Amino acid sequence: MYTTSFVDLPLEELLTRVQTLKHEGIRFVQMCAETTERGIDLLYTFYDETTQNALNLCEPRPLDPRSLLRRILV
Repeated sequence: MYTTSFVDLPLEELLTRVQTLKHEGIRFVQMCAETTERGIDLLYTFYDETTQNALNLCEPRPLDPRSLLRRILV
């Protein structure tokens, strides 16, 4: 059995946090996107086998349909 924790993380802190986790030997497991009322949440899941702890870094992104359409059309 393992524990799971969720941490909201601004995009500008994501790279530093991921590099720290990698340096600590914590394994990247998955990345997924979830549509919410406020937009899209990007979830990055890491797993620490020594403590059996799953860490989910959550980066909320407001959903702007116009910007999404521009990306599809490009």
